[in-house]
Amino acid sequence: MKTPVQTLLQGDRLRLVCKVEGVNGGLSIAWQRKSAQSPVYTSIISLSESGVTEKAEAFASREVRVTRTSTKSFVFELDRVAPSDAGTYRCDVSETQNNGKTLSQSVNVNVNSIGTDVELMCKVLNHRIPVTLTWSLKTDDSNLNTILVLYSNGSISWSGDQHRYQVTVNNRADTVMHYLKILAASHREAGVYQCEVSVFLDNVHKKLPPSNPLKVMVQNPGNADT
Repeated sequence: MKTPVQTLLQGDRLRLVCKVEGVNGGLSIAWQRKSAQSPVYTSIISLSESGVTEKAEAFASREVRVTRTSTKSFVFELDRVAPSDAGTYRCDVSETQNNGKTLSQSVNVNVNSIGTDVELMCKVLNHRIPVTLTWSLKTDDSNLNTILVLYSNGSISWSGDQHRYQVTVNNRADTVMHYLKILAASHREAGVYQCEVSVFLDNVHKKLPPSNPLKVMVQNPGNADT
């Protein structure tokens, strides 16, 4: 049987229904996904026979859920999909009794982008001094949200939606260039971006003046006047 296809726009909610027949007793379900770049399925979320939901760590910050709408019907939902969410989704429904059978269903999901990648740059002079760099976003509702903190030892602490951003560092002779890439920017990522550097000198953390603010605006497709 040919695998069905569902096509969404970036920012839409993905909703998949898994219906099973020929199974009895207690049932549990697990949803998995594989991308075009990987032949391996990775876990998203599961629902046990007793109704306990468990999300994979990679989806801990995502609005994802699975519900049992009838005896043999399950619904999977993932909010605000991005092009990176495209791939083949599979539900595995298992009988929890001994020697119980497992039934699987798959669907190919395409996500069309309504935005383009945006790359922001933060230039730090004198790379010989260890620095901690913070990227932040001020949204239209005036909330200041930390996206990530890049520490002097190279570790990163993410506060924003990690799958929406990429960060790279380029060391040069007398400067360090920090780049923040917004992947397929949507209205959710619109706002004013800034980077801020702090240094550790004389046993004291000192914040340097923040970068100039840079406003990122996202237009609706075919609506160039907004």
